[in-house]
Amino acid sequence: MSESFRLVDDLFELPSQGYAYDSEKIKLVNQTAVKIRPFVTADQRRLASVAGESGYKVNIHLWNHLVTQPSEKECNVFDLLTSDLIAALFCVKLRSFGSKFETSFKCSACSMVQNVVLNLTDLQVKYAATPEEVVADGLEYKAGDNTYTMHLPRISDSREVEFELKRLKAKGKIIDEQTDRFYLHTAQLIDAINGEHTPLERRFEHLMNQPLEVIDDIGEFLSENDFGVDDRMPVVCKNKECRWENNARVAMDAHFFRPTSLRGSN
Repeated sequence: MSESFRLVDDLFELPSQGYAYDSEKIKLVNQTAVKIRPFVTADQRRLASVAGESGYKVNIHLWNHLVTQPSEKECNVFDLLTSDLIAALFCVKLRSFGSKFETSFKCSACSMVQNVVLNLTDLQVKYAATPEEVVADGLEYKAGDNTYTMHLPRISDSREVEFELKRLKAKGKIIDEQTDRFYLHTAQLIDAINGEHTPLERRFEHLMNQPLEVIDDIGEFLSENDFGVDDRMPVVCKNKECRWENNARVAMDAHFFRPTSLRGSN
């Protein structure tokens, strides 16, 4: 079920509705929500101090400082679905700087680069309707002769990927860090291949021997089963001779937590 953010004052209902968690280990507000606070100048200073860290570490830093309830003792951030954490940070952005979001994109038809102003409240959020709808583990996808048993992305997966990336880099097995991080993350979400549990490196090597469409299809399958923010928004090209409808993305980049007037500054 897709709708707008369920945000009332400082209370935000997580897209998973808490159904993916053990309520004794992750103590959400009313078992479905978190309390957030606005991003302030002191947070910008703290954010600058971790600017060179991995993306997941920055997101953990933001969650720990901007989500006021549950506390760090009441919620192990590594157990969270990545989609829940990202959605909460989008709501912090809304509460702190309003719905206006300036970005740029290149038209996929005519290649014209153009600036647009998007409204974050127009983003669609997929919410779970029932506990049965949330299957975070044991998802099965068949591609050719292979059956993949997988789980939805959690923050802990990003940590494991960074560990493995450093290990494989030291062994000279990483060709392009950004590309291989993506493939490693896909491999990390696979728990078993044809019922066999193997180390992450072997799952990664397995994917390297599969057609590209298999990896794309796995990503689509997991996305269809996950919840959270769809960060794509339809935008019509400004080129009068084109007018192609593109999907502009609301990127959570280094300038995401900055007022519009400061987004271009250092």
